[in-house]
Amino acid sequence: MIPIKQMLGDKKCLGCIAAMAADTNLKEFEDFLMEANLIYPIISISPPWTSLELNAYLLKFGLKIGQTFNLRNKNFSLDADNEIIQCCLTIRNQPAAVTVKSENYPNTLHSIFWDGYQIYDPNPKVDNGRPLSDYRITEWEPITPI
Repeated sequence: MIPIKQMLGDKKCLGCIAAMAADTNLKEFEDFLMEANLIYPIISISPPWTSLELNAYLLKFGLKIGQTFNLRNKNFSLDADNEIIQCCLTIRNQPAAVTVKSENYPNTLHSIFWDGYQIYDPNPKVDNGRPLSDYRITEWEPITPI
C-alpha cells in the first residue's frame, strides 16, 4: 500500500483512504465514482464523500465496511435498570476507516486509514504513523473481506 495525501482543503480524505484500503490511487477511486454515478445517481462524484461511496468502491475489491462503532459518547453504561454495554474491539491486523475531528477546520470531520498496525493520515500537514491518541475519534469502521 502506498500512502496517499490529499491537497489541503480538497475534502478528498475519504477517497484517499478508499484508495489506500484497495491498494489503488485516488484517480481510480474518482473514475469509479463517475462510472457508478451513471448507474446509481445516489453515488456522489464530488467530495465530501460518505461511507456509501467508500463501501461501493471496496466491494469492487472484495472488501466491505464491517460494523460501525460510534464513539461520540464516551459513557457506554446505561442506568441500573438496563444492561451495561461493554465493547472490546481488537484492532491489530484489522484495517479500518476511522473518522476523527478535523485538526484544521472546526466542526468538521476528517477520515484517516488504519492498516491494522498504524495510521495513515491523508492530511498533507501531518506525518503518517502518529499514535491513535493524537486524534479525537468519532467512528471506527472495520474493513473486512466479503
